[in-house]
Amino acid sequence: MTWQQAASIGTTRWSWQRAQAAGDLVPVFRGACRFPEYPSTDEQTILAGVLCCGSSAIASHRSAAYLWGVEVRGVEPVEVIVPERGRSPDRAGLVVHRPIDLIDLRPTRRAGIPTTNPLRILVDLGASAPDRVSDALEHFVIRGLVSRRAAEATLARHRRQGRHGVGSLAAALEAWALGDKPPDSTLEPAMGRLVRRYHLPEYEFQLPVGRYIADFAWLAYMVIAEVDGWEKYVTRADFEAQMRRDAELQAYGWMVLHFTWLQVVRRPELVAARLRTAFAARS
Repeated sequence: MTWQQAASIGTTRWSWQRAQAAGDLVPVFRGACRFPEYPSTDEQTILAGVLCCGSSAIASHRSAAYLWGVEVRGVEPVEVIVPERGRSPDRAGLVVHRPIDLIDLRPTRRAGIPTTNPLRILVDLGASAPDRVSDALEHFVIRGLVSRRAAEATLARHRRQGRHGVGSLAAALEAWALGDKPPDSTLEPAMGRLVRRYHLPEYEFQLPVGRYIADFAWLAYMVIAEVDGWEKYVTRADFEAQMRRDAELQAYGWMVLHFTWLQVVRRPELVAARLRTAFAARS
């Protein structure tokens, strides 16, 4: 609850302050309190910041990324966009943005909190947390919230405005190695970055091969690389199905290599060396 909401139902300033002193209201920001019978959460803190800034305010930047499931380092300070120009409220732990660029500023709701949409987040993060833009892009693409094409169009729109922070999105898109097809997991983008980092030959991503889909396929060498998370084989039946799949692909002349999360992320040089050996053998 904010002071403005309390005042609208007849609460006096003295009663508001007395409730805080008695512990009936717990301050979150100056002018915004939570009820003590409810647990304190990050979402509650973000909501308090939004409510402090008026009816048009929306969670933005790192706060919005957090609400959409992107991993960020905490939610403080809470970041909020207020579309109208004017004086920003001065509150500790709260950053208020009043951008001139209002493109893609279509609010949506996450956990009941008005927030910016994923496309706008990709641009805003470049200004406040440029190191998180690549992870945010990966997160949104994997979950089918954003396509690479939509992200590129967003970049073009904001670049025309001379927008601060678009460079991080441009770099993330340039480093994206999987084309327009959405990956199934975070391991596939990691493999794509590995191929680029070690200057391996171009590949086909999610290539249909017979009745199967190959994660990474090099047609010139007839080599397939599958990236396997630990959860891929939940049951023995899953393992048996994978063996049948590999045998059928090998019968068609493909060499099938499997790489684990640990190998791709922690031992990329080993993965690159094995792929080079396979390409040399097939040459």
